[in-house]
Amino acid sequence: MPLRYRVAWVADGAGLMPLVVPAAVPADVGERLEMLAWPAAGGLPLYAARWLQAVLAAWSLHGPHRPRWLGRWRWRRLRSYLTDQLEAMGLPAAGLYLPEPAAAGQDTGAGPWDLSQDVAAEARGRAELLELLLRGRCLLGTEVVRAARATGLTPGETLLGMETLVAMGRAHRVAAVELDGRGGATCRRCGSAEGIYPEMCGACGSPFCPRCSRCAGMGVARGCEPLYLIPGPLVPGGAGAPAVPLVLPHALSAAQARAAERLTGAVRRGLSSLATGVGQPGASEDGSGAGPRGCLVWAVTGAGKTEVAFGAVQVALEMGGAVLFAAPRREVAVDIARRAWEAFGGEGFALLIGRCRPDSDRDGPAGGHAAATPATSLTPGCRLVVATTHQALRFYQAFSLVVLDEVDAFPYAGSDMLHLAVDRATHPKGYTVWMSATPDRRTRDRVRAGHWEVVTIAARHHGYPLPEPSVYAGRDVARWQQAPQDASQVPAPVRRWMEARRPATRLLVFCPTIRHVEAVAAALGAPACHSRHPRRQAVLDAFSTSRDGVLVASTLLERGLTFSGLDVLVAFADYEAIFDEAALVQMAGRAGRSVERPEGRVLFVAARRTAAMRRAVEHIRSMNRRARREGLLCGGGMV
Repeated sequence: MPLRYRVAWVADGAGLMPLVVPAAVPADVGERLEMLAWPAAGGLPLYAARWLQAVLAAWSLHGPHRPRWLGRWRWRRLRSYLTDQLEAMGLPAAGLYLPEPAAAGQDTGAGPWDLSQDVAAEARGRAELLELLLRGRCLLGTEVVRAARATGLTPGETLLGMETLVAMGRAHRVAAVELDGRGGATCRRCGSAEGIYPEMCGACGSPFCPRCSRCAGMGVARGCEPLYLIPGPLVPGGAGAPAVPLVLPHALSAAQARAAERLTGAVRRGLSSLATGVGQPGASEDGSGAGPRGCLVWAVTGAGKTEVAFGAVQVALEMGGAVLFAAPRREVAVDIARRAWEAFGGEGFALLIGRCRPDSDRDGPAGGHAAATPATSLTPGCRLVVATTHQALRFYQAFSLVVLDEVDAFPYAGSDMLHLAVDRATHPKGYTVWMSATPDRRTRDRVRAGHWEVVTIAARHHGYPLPEPSVYAGRDVARWQQAPQDASQVPAPVRRWMEARRPATRLLVFCPTIRHVEAVAAALGAPACHSRHPRRQAVLDAFSTSRDGVLVASTLLERGLTFSGLDVLVAFADYEAIFDEAALVQMAGRAGRSVERPEGRVLFVAARRTAAMRRAVEHIRSMNRRARREGLLCGGGMV
């Protein structure tokens, strides 16, 4: 039987320490390996490797520290015992080399473990191939195996290649869920110390293997599963980089052009330090060092900030870097991907939104194979990635530029896991662009403190003011909220407002909860759209192609999507647990976004006026006043 593993006795400062390592790892790096963290197919399973290492470690102790059951065993007796136990487990004991500890200093590959130079070169070749394929990735062992299938490597060859890469110092391997020795555990992929539970594991055989439930939707992270982190490549400073064509659907407005110029200048300055190397930290949050490492694009809803950000993306790509354009919600990511596909083309482009079933009759990133590209099958030439923020969990120091749209939106806002994912996916000296129409107070405080630069767009691209909401509040709304499925309970002023729509104008009705969405949709005889709807993409497609349809939706549609000829009604706007100032501003911002129909009506319907409603109305009015002062509105000097 060919040798698969060996025990390496290495000095750890307090004696000799046994390590179980793959036999195919080159001799000059093998002794630097930690214990093998993967049960390679046909080899020694992880639970057996851990048991073996524990016994050897206990035997290596001296005097009273050695367990009593080991007594005064000599090496020959211990080796016989270990061999018998492995055979009893049904494991290939003949495939394991157990050198005597006294010979550890001379253990350089002689004897039963004879690694030729050809084998060492082959192991290094596999490692370099995997490094090229997986640069900038943060993947579980199972994901690494899937990603390497296209190379023709077997699972065993893949994982031995990864171990070689770790030993060469060009990748990191940690336990996906790490125990802290005090009874606690931390998931090294999502950073969570909560939601980790022990369970019976079929991979390692342990009845107490820790499993993280927080990021289980991205693949199960366990204590016996390795997590490989391969740093991204060195990014050149732009010398000799090929030009990247950018085709926008329309010319930028004066406000957009000014913002794009400021943003591209900030990104160019921020990325200029990348030519010095990889792995050095960037400027600190206090503004020291090379200056701010990020920029906030504060733009009104419908200002066209995505097209403004495309200029910064072009700069980063022309400098040789990779770009992540992320959004918290899948629908927004799909819309950004469609626009990026049209602006940059499909070469070197990927859309990562998790599990999806794209429509087969749709071209571009919203359908076909490109839309279903899984995170573990990116090609080395892919440099522009549009993804949901959850997909950032699978990247490590990969992107020189990260553009994060709707930074204040759920689920990114308030999620330590997603903040960690985006930060870890960014190159150590990379640059981040945050975009929002309603930045939270923490973000605004960072701008005021000089930690981030800020670019403001106070007017929409078509130059018309933001539709200012009207408010209807009355007791009849409270009765409607008690029976939202009853069409007779819809207040008469609200019904008249809905019927007074202009021809060829659609109506989007927002409700706070899924229960309200389904009930109001039934009362109005309209389709519903929410996160649990099994055919929500088909519903959205039908609404987008209609001329005067009505759609009842949850806050799922409050951001990122554009429909021409739209009026907006926010039902039960006093539902403060859901409808805060930012949500109300975003929902009102769905109206009047298109050049063809820049006007729109917005109505907040509530039983009482809330502080959030008053702040939302004042927010919209203040942005209109600012745009008028700057001459950005029609009739006010807009070019």
